This record gives sequence, C-alpha cells and structure tokens, in this order.
Amino acid sequence: MVRRTVVFRCLLVACVVLPSVHLLWRRCTHLLSDLDQIPWDGLANPSRPLAASFLVGANRSSNVQRVSLVSAYQSYPDVTAVVLNWSRLPNVVRIVNLLCGTWLEDVIAEIVVWNNNPREISYQTFAKTGCPSEKLRIYNSPHNAYFQARYVACEQATTRFCFLQVLSTQLRTKVTSDGVHTSSAWLGHGTILPRTGAADFLALLHYLNVSQDEMKMADNYFTILNNRFPEVWFDQGIKLGGGQPFTVGVEGNERNKIHITNACRYLDTLLIDAATPTGRQICQAPCLGGPCLLQTNIPLLPSYLKAGSHSVDDIFIQELRNIQSLGQDAVDHYMRFPPSQAVDGRPDTAFRSPFPARRGDFVSLDMLSRVGSASSTFEITLLVARETVVILHQVVFESSTNAVNWVVSTHTLVCEETELTGLRGLRSAPRKLQECSVQSQETGHRFFRASLQVDIPSSPHWMIYEFWIRWLT
Repeated sequence: MVRRTVVFRCLLVACVVLPSVHLLWRRCTHLLSDLDQIPWDGLANPSRPLAASFLVGANRSSNVQRVSLVSAYQSYPDVTAVVLNWSRLPNVVRIVNLLCGTWLEDVIAEIVVWNNNPREISYQTFAKTGCPSEKLRIYNSPHNAYFQARYVACEQATTRFCFLQVLSTQLRTKVTSDGVHTSSAWLGHGTILPRTGAADFLALLHYLNVSQDEMKMADNYFTILNNRFPEVWFDQGIKLGGGQPFTVGVEGNERNKIHITNACRYLDTLLIDAATPTGRQICQAPCLGGPCLLQTNIPLLPSYLKAGSHSVDDIFIQELRNIQSLGQDAVDHYMRFPPSQAVDGRPDTAFRSPFPARRGDFVSLDMLSRVGSASSTFEITLLVARETVVILHQVVFESSTNAVNWVVSTHTLVCEETELTGLRGLRSAPRKLQECSVQSQETGHRFFRASLQVDIPSSPHWMIYEFWIRWLT
C-alpha cells in the first residue's frame, strides 16, 4: 500500500501557494513568451517557517519550536506523475517544475506529460524547470485522447504507483444494500493509485464494452466504478487559474451528468451485494507549510441528510434536495470554516464545527514520522476561541506510535490569553484567543489526539484557529 507520506507530499505540492501571477492563455503563437514570464525562483519547496507560539512577552517564542519533520530515511522513488495538457500549458509547466523538485525526489521517479493539443511540445518547453530529460517524458498524442490518457499513461508506467494530476471527476458514489450513496466531489489535486489499478480499470471499460465517447470521459467512470467510500480531504483551496477548463457552463455540467448516470448504470450491472457504511466519517486535511495531516470525525453536515437512493435516475434529484434542505447559511458555514483552516499556519482563519461538541469527537495530527527522543518534551498545542477552552478541559490528550494503542498524557492543560482577536461576524462578540497546550514526554510517537469524553451542557462549538505539535528547547 502506498505510504501516507507519499500521498501527503504529492497533494501538498499540488496545492502549494504559487505567486499571484496572472498567466492568461492568449494564443498558441504567444506560448513561449508566456512561459518566459513564469517566476521560476518562486516555485520552490512549499515548506515555510511557522510560529511555535502566538503569545507575546512571555519568552515563549524563545524556548519552543514547532515540530516539522520529513521522513529521515531515503526511499526509492516509485511513483509516475501523469499530467495532461490541452489549453493551459503554462500551468502544466509550473506543475512539472514542482513535481520535479527536491521535495519529491525520493517519491517521483518519472513525470509523463501527455499532450492532447495538436500543437506539439518538446523538452525545450520545460527547459527552465531544470527537470532532467531522463525524468521527464513527453508524449504528443496524434489525437485528443481526453481523460482516458491518464489511465493509459499509468498502465504503461514502470513504477508501482501513479499520481494522476488534475483529475476532475465531479461525483463520488457507492452502491450498497441501502441504495446508492452519492455526493458532489472535486478531485482537482489528483489521485494516487497502483499501476495495476489503472490497468484493471481500462480492462473493466473494455469488458463493459463502453463507447468511444464514454472511454474518453474516463474520469467520470473511474471513481464510480471503483465503488468505494472515499476519504474526504480538505485543502486551502488555492487555484492556479488561467486558460479555459474543460467543464464549463450548462453544457459541461449536462455532459457530466450523462456520463455519471451511465457509470452508475454500469455499476448496477456489476454488483450483487455490498456493505453498508457504519460509524462517523473521518475528514482529513494536509498541513500547509509542514508535513502533517489533520484528521477529525467532527460532523460537518447534519445527520438528517439522505445519503442513499434506490434509483440511479434519482441521484441528482436527491443531491438537489439535500442542498435545498441544508439552506444557504449551512452551505456558507461549510465553505467558510473547513478543517483545513486549523492547519494552514494562519491565526486569522479557523475551523468551526457547525454543531455543538459531543462525546466521541476528536481531532488528531499525524506527523507522518515518529518524533522525539529521550530528552524531548512535546506539547500538543491549540489556538482556540474561548468557548472551545471549555471543551478542551473535558478532553483526553493522548499520543501513539501506530494510531491503535494510545498513551494518555497525565499533564494538566494550560491555557493563556493571546493578543489575537477572534473572527468577527459570529453570534458572539470577538474575544481574545487562547493558546492551550498539554505536555507529552512519550518518545517516538507519531500520532497526537484530543478526544472529547463527555457531552457538555453548555453546548459549545469547536473553533480551532491552529493545531500543532511543538517541542520545548
């Protein structure tokens, strides 16, 4: 199974903050001049220094340091990155530059640029990226193979895994004994899959005898025919911009609906039995600026939303009903306070639960490698709103080497008021934020978690501005 560190590092590069340069697609004749404008010096390692404390005047910043580790061992790169080009070549060049950087040198073995555009490209197009020619393979397709090209390129790779960049499937679906479970998804940062998975998927399409049009729209069929409940990942929502996307307007949406419905019907012919999901869904968000992964089971949507449908033709109607039943306020909250904002390094953004905290809620950090030594003292640290302090006093703080066996910290929670003010526009007036921490002297642990053990009568909400691990120096 592909390592979680590989997934994280590929996704971190995919959503890295790039300089705000507007690379508008003019015409093909202006292509080289567009590429000359790319700020190559700015396309560097996405890691950046982050604050270890937001307290002022207490000498906290001088004796604490945020934990930010990359795996200490070197591994053999075993991933082929596949990038399609059609109308946004400047973006493709930027992506290749990042994928070819030292940040991923022990992950990415080869980068395949599949050019669907009739205007041929060459290694010279990517010369300023510094990517060695033996690592970059360019294929000028004789015809526009659309999205099936991703899977063909992956099938032809020599590595065990593929990273398919800029995947744009718009629906995630699973059919179970309860019916069809489906919801919208935007997989704009791609996916990692085994090379054999791409081969199996293409073989399945041939077995189903899909049409050429359906084969070209392979992205619409991949996630649906996989028929797995997805992991939900949040990021900071950074867009490259420029050019014209393939799916745009009413015509593009209708085309997607047709292929999604067709995929569900194909899936219906393949299924005999399936399991029904149990337990709370786990949402995940990669940290911005350092290697770690936030995980939480705090509900982000109300439980009354209907997740199942017994008719393929009803899935879009059911989705529309769910959106309408949510209401605009709930949609705005979902968009404004995602979990990714608890790990973006910014004290002016926050993750806020839409519902009061309840027993069983947890937030955790996977540091992707074990941290600490016999002489190290760590602190699990959160920057939170005052109402969340009430929750943290009822929380068990624990750490683990394997996310199975947990060791509870016996230290007392310490909360101190900062000079930072909470976000405006909420029901209560803005108040000073609290920096709360708990010591942990366990060595070699990788996972750190805060778990709520009881229901709280005052019904406070989680509101986490930052969540990180630091060591005392």
